[in-house]
Amino acid sequence: MAAWTHCCAAGTHLVETLRAWLDAFGDVAVAAARVYTHPNTFRYRLRRLSEISGLDLTDPEARFSAMVQLRLLVPRD
Repeated sequence: MAAWTHCCAAGTHLVETLRAWLDAFGDVAVAAARVYTHPNTFRYRLRRLSEISGLDLTDPEARFSAMVQLRLLVPRD
């Protein structure tokens, strides 16, 4: 929960990045376009999110857990 709190901090865009990536089924180009950012910037944000939260984006169970948590804890704008 503390990781989500940090990721939700103003200006980080990390939660928005993760939500877009999960919604695009891991397709960086599609997800980056959805949040109007360059794919390299998007990849950087994903790496930063992993570092901060400890979330392993290669683990299907971790991705599913993140998807559920996003839906329950973080409202859409």
